[in-house]
Amino acid sequence: MLFAPAPAWASRRTCVRTVSPLLCISLTVNALLLLSPSFAPLRLAFSALVSAPIDEAAGPTSSDDLWGWYDRGLRHARFVDLTHAIEPGMPLWPGFASPTFGPSLASVDSAGFSTLGEE
Repeated sequence: MLFAPAPAWASRRTCVRTVSPLLCISLTVNALLLLSPSFAPLRLAFSALVSAPIDEAAGPTSSDDLWGWYDRGLRHARFVDLTHAIEPGMPLWPGFASPTFGPSLASVDSAGFSTLGEE
């Protein structure tokens, strides 16, 4: 067997969080090469070759700013406006019971702060 199994931190979940597929390959191969000291020179060479282009490619692009994020993810999202006052007797969607209101009560004893059932 050429390589031992990859450690847990080099799992697929590590690659999903990365920005670039090339970086994902680099992380996985480096994780495999870390397991054997005899692969140290190869690991160093591979890291140097792969990480140099990634550093340049990882720079900010026009779509990485806040407006780009909004355009990609939030522009077409549906929002529920909860800025209106909630009060007894307010109209609700069909199937929802009328809201009930009352003071909030402490659900646990907290020494020096509140006792169970205190308002």
